[in-house]
Formats: sequence, structure tokens, C-alpha cells
Amino acid sequence: LDQAGIRKETLLMVVGDHGEELFENGYLGHGINLSYEQNATLGKLINSKWKPPHKPIGLNDVGVIIHNALVRRPQDECPLEDEVLCYTGNANSPSQVGLVTANGLVKYDFTKDVWIRQSRPGSGLSRTTPVVPIIHRWESFVVKRLAP
Repeated sequence: LDQAGIRKETLLMVVGDHGEELFENGYLGHGINLSYEQNATLGKLINSKWKPPHKPIGLNDVGVIIHNALVRRPQDECPLEDEVLCYTGNANSPSQVGLVTANGLVKYDFTKDVWIRQSRPGSGLSRTTPVVPIIHRWESFVVKRLAP
């Protein structure tokens, strides 16, 4: 970019979906457990004044992030979701479903029949009371994806 003289007018975005979980919370694997460590989305824009929002960012937000980085007037920015729905396994038969918000991650583990919360990155997982709206969000998601 420097040699071509186009660095100042080039926007680069680096995005990742999730990484390996190396024994965090007792798991070893790739994409098998909903946790901040396993499912944190990375988004970084280079050569931009854009700052990452102080809330979760899902892969569905990538288009919005790019749009917001390119607009010059704040009133032209699009809003980001306040919560990110995530799941492991098949969409219509997941092993876990969860919601990530600014207040943490809450998930239901179908394989263990347990509700779990993680309040922040690096914190442990703890059992919690059922959060039924997560199941309704997941069901709505599946219906939208499977509809003809």
C-alpha cells in the first residue's frame, strides 16, 4: 500500500469468528462451547477513526461496521444489535444456545440440561436460572432460516 501510494485511502478490516478454546472452563476444542473465550468476535479497522462499540459484535454486524466506518456524518450510521444470538452444533439441533449482551453471556446447554452465565471475559461459568426468551429467540432464528 505504501509503495502504491494508496495507504491513506485504503480501509482494511480484520475479522475472526472464534478461536480455539485451550482448556478454558474445562473445554478443549474448536467451536464446541459458548463462552467469551471461544466465541468473541474480533473486528478491527485499520486506517479509520472508527472505534469498536462497547457492546458485543456479532458476525451479522460486519456489514454495519463497514458502513459505519465509511460514512462521514454520525447521523448516517446504522445501529448495531444490543445482543448477539449464538449457538453451537446445527441451527435446528444445537448443543448450546446463548445470548451475549453488555452484561455477559447466558446460555442453555442442551447436552447437560443446564443454564449457565459468564459475566465477563476470563470469568468462570456459573449456573443460573432459566432465561426462556433465549429459547424463543433461537426458535425464531431457526424458523426464519428454514422458511422457503
